[in-house]
Amino acid sequence: MNYGYYRVSSITPQLILGDIEFNTNSIISHMNLASSEQISVAVFPELAVSGYTNSDLFYNDLLINKTQQALTQLVEASNGLNTLFVIGLPYRHLHALYNAMAVLFDGKLLGIVTKTHMFNYQGGFEHTYFKPGPKRSLTQEGIPLGSHLLFRNANDPSMVVGVEICEDFWVPNSPSIEHALAGATIIANGCASYEEQLKPDIRRDYIKATSRKLKCAYLVAASGTDESTTDVVYGAHNLIAENGDILIESDPFMNESIAIEVDVEKLVNRRRKQSSFDLRLDTHDIIDFDLKPEHLTLSRVISSEPFTNEADFQYMSSIQAEALKRRLTHTKTKVTLLGLSGGQDSTLALLAIKNAYDLMGLSMDHCYTVSMPGLGTSSRTFNNAEKLAKALGTTYLEIDIKESVLKHFEDISHDQNVQDAVYENAQARERTQILMDLANKYQGLVVGTGDLSELALGWATYNGDHMSMYGVNAGIPKTLIQPMIYHNGLQYSEEIQAVLADILDTPISPELLPHNNNEITQKTQDLIGPYKLHDFFLYHLVENGFGPRKIRYLAKEAFDHEEIDKWLRVFISRFFSQQYKRSALPDGPRMSGVSLSPRSGHRMPSDASSALWLRELDDAISEES
Repeated sequence: MNYGYYRVSSITPQLILGDIEFNTNSIISHMNLASSEQISVAVFPELAVSGYTNSDLFYNDLLINKTQQALTQLVEASNGLNTLFVIGLPYRHLHALYNAMAVLFDGKLLGIVTKTHMFNYQGGFEHTYFKPGPKRSLTQEGIPLGSHLLFRNANDPSMVVGVEICEDFWVPNSPSIEHALAGATIIANGCASYEEQLKPDIRRDYIKATSRKLKCAYLVAASGTDESTTDVVYGAHNLIAENGDILIESDPFMNESIAIEVDVEKLVNRRRKQSSFDLRLDTHDIIDFDLKPEHLTLSRVISSEPFTNEADFQYMSSIQAEALKRRLTHTKTKVTLLGLSGGQDSTLALLAIKNAYDLMGLSMDHCYTVSMPGLGTSSRTFNNAEKLAKALGTTYLEIDIKESVLKHFEDISHDQNVQDAVYENAQARERTQILMDLANKYQGLVVGTGDLSELALGWATYNGDHMSMYGVNAGIPKTLIQPMIYHNGLQYSEEIQAVLADILDTPISPELLPHNNNEITQKTQDLIGPYKLHDFFLYHLVENGFGPRKIRYLAKEAFDHEEIDKWLRVFISRFFSQQYKRSALPDGPRMSGVSLSPRSGHRMPSDASSALWLRELDDAISEES
């Protein structure tokens, strides 16, 4: 199983200008190598068979006739190879010569894709030699010819390859736009692009933007330094991008070929999520080819922290601050109330309040930080909360909840020695009640501390810490909480940084059960699993739309962890069973493509069953054993 991955390659073969036989043999050598390396799509440069810089030699019949013969050799060489080849050459049809890419698979010439936009400026004279191709036509032999051809894998209809040629990419109305809208998920571009100052950066930016906008994989195979250097130098800057990310690129002037896997399933899922991605399926001719599925060992690195890869901590802090500022302005209050525990989530919420107050020109004494030690509070977290609150200039309140909670147990006839959900949740709800009542007293806003990871797992007491008047951390996963605290802390004094460092070093805990000699024994990640794993599962489930089988596969690529199956099962079970908490979620700002807001994020019914997902996980485990 390839899990939606296909290995693709951008190839720059050795070239001798005008020596068709040498160039053909060079290409065939790379074709055989590509197939042996399980390459599914291999793209070669523009006019690779002849060379790009032949100028008036393109008028010569000998060159063109030999190129036509070379095409026959290349088609024969592809026989038995499980790779789709896209190869640049001058192609003569009737009285016209086209700058074209021949698409070959397993001994068949599937189609001839023609260039639409000629390079006719800054020394370019393509219009002198080549005609723009038709959209959809046939050669005299009945082979599809034109710019609007797509090549579809009969064994996986989501793998569709479109082709454009160099200048086609640089114009405002690139053929790749229509290709993508017609279903192409991989765009192959054979080009001859000369180098000049800043050109690699410009090329890179264009390709990143195009692949993100079109939600496609984009392959560039460029002519290299074997081209003529009469006036310019061709650098073989090969690139492969996927959905806005450059996965791999070659250094210019090295004439290097590159290869990596692209995730077609992810691209299709991203398109499906964007309802404005308006497919138009009747604009192209579709040519099927029978690519045999192969099991791949991934060469690309699967990040163990996908949220961190996309994080801009300063920007995220600004989103928090602007969001809270807007809510305070709207409610016409300057006062915030925060339950400060000495843990990481409430610390980040306090720093967000500080940032918002800075924007509003408010002093921190408008922020009431409330420490509410309970039956499991340790001196470490209690002391850190007090130090931080006072160092930041907040109005600090301490309200011990132990007696009120024990009285509550007495009122509801609960044995205080039974340390169950009642024992824990009563403390969380008592704290929320105090904060809400203080908000009424001071006409302020209760700022929530719960983060994205806790919401995904339902690791919050319903109508306890689950509830607030605005949740500034609601879009931030646990794996970003620590780096955001660290980033925010850089602007403060050494005294505050020392407190923040100790908070970051404190085990994550709700501190609702009694400690052991003032040491925290209730450690969240021992109970529900590592947040690093859960954030990984969450990202790929919600952002990429993957099922348990693929998530499990990727996790095994990203982690050296023996309990992936155990914690993935926990994640799936809790993600479904705890949706009712997210359905009653307070407002809070989105931070990434993963939001669990029931209004604008991931929406699902509170009574949805996890059975289908758990069965797939069981099947994946049993198939491996």
